[in-house]
Amino acid sequence: MKRRLVEQMVAEGQSVKVALETLGLARSSYYYRPVKREPRPLNEALVKAIEGVRQGHAEVYGYRKVTEALRATGWIVNGKKVLRHLRALGLTQPRKTRGRKWSRPSIVRPEARNTYWEADLTYVWAGDANAYLCAVIDAYDRDIVGDVFLDRCRAREASKALEDAVISRFGGAGT
Repeated sequence: MKRRLVEQMVAEGQSVKVALETLGLARSSYYYRPVKREPRPLNEALVKAIEGVRQGHAEVYGYRKVTEALRATGWIVNGKKVLRHLRALGLTQPRKTRGRKWSRPSIVRPEARNTYWEADLTYVWAGDANAYLCAVIDAYDRDIVGDVFLDRCRAREASKALEDAVISRFGGAGT
């Protein structure tokens, strides 16, 4: 976009230097022309060595482990080269994601309400001291079915939150 404006200004009689200063474009950026690189061919011997190293470990070896295993077998190879070969062969491992994961095991998939509950205990700063929240959550609809918010954190408070959850979902003993 700016390159076209510079060319228009030069066509109108301005010098390239003035046009670049006016648009705030560096001279190196104006004259830069990207070069399209051809993909490098794969080394067939290295491909066979990679396949040999990954034999039996096909789903757990990333490029770092493959590089170390190749070096252990006598190859003098760069990690970048191994990574390039693995990418070309479609053998790279998925990247690890950052951040917290949900703590519920993936094997548990509740099919209906009241079949799987989870409890969470956390503290909240309440001005001059901590207060504690114990909540019981229905994993099917993510609804809070029982909770206790007090200045103490003991088993008594956790069992009170569970009792509240049972009473709220199933009614009391006298009902």
